Amino acid sequence: MADFLKPGLDFLLFIAFLFVFQTTTTCKKSTSMSLVENLIDAKEMKKLCRTRNNVLILFTISTKQSSELINVFSKAAEAIKGQATLALVDCSGDAKKLCRKLKVVPEPHILKHYKDGEFHKDYDRKHAVQSIVNFLKDPTGDLPWEEDERAKDVLHISDANILGKLINKEKLPMMVMAAMDVNKPENAVVRQHFNITGFPTLLYFHGGQMKHKYDGENNKEALLNFMKNRKSNQKNPKRKSGQIMLVMYIILLMRPIIQY
Repeated sequence: MADFLKPGLDFLLFIAFLFVFQTTTTCKKSTSMSLVENLIDAKEMKKLCRTRNNVLILFTISTKQSSELINVFSKAAEAIKGQATLALVDCSGDAKKLCRKLKVVPEPHILKHYKDGEFHKDYDRKHAVQSIVNFLKDPTGDLPWEEDERAKDVLHISDANILGKLINKEKLPMMVMAAMDVNKPENAVVRQHFNITGFPTLLYFHGGQMKHKYDGENNKEALLNFMKNRKSNQKNPKRKSGQIMLVMYIILLMRPIIQY
């Protein structure tokens, strides 16, 4: 009798597991989505922007078409909780009138930022959690280097730990161009260690040690000449030890380092 009931019990346990798993997953989604405000009329939106000074609103013509972005949006809301407010406006539903009033035509979606109760700008960064979070932490700041297509060949260092790993690697390419924002609080130790007082500051590393502080002109030709001279002055040119040109900078004070 027990053997006869066993398959049925196994099936029931499997169903129970699926139910618990689905419920847990749904709860997680609901938790993050609950942090996203749902706006349907102008009065609600005006109140939200008046009472919150850092608001990013996702306007969409179809929640189905924008499902991937909405998922990213909800995760960003969780990551930036307490520092910014994220809201959703479905222009195909009850918020049609609001979208017409604002003359918003999402195709299929558009993100707009509101600062201190006023429209600030259309969001123009990547549709990624970290990009949205970085933008909301500093909505008036310049485009981060890591999101600038012109800087895709530059290695961007986020903190002192990664910097240490980079300059102490045993095997490196002949040359690495790297950049680091030392205005971030977590990078204050790097700024102090290298006594960085002006921006941009360019430091030259070789064999894991800082060898030179670049004091030439900030243009392409001068930088190329500097790196070529460093390579020709190596005592053992056959040894492919690492060379790194590291740019220390503050985003808000930054000026183009290489002028073409």
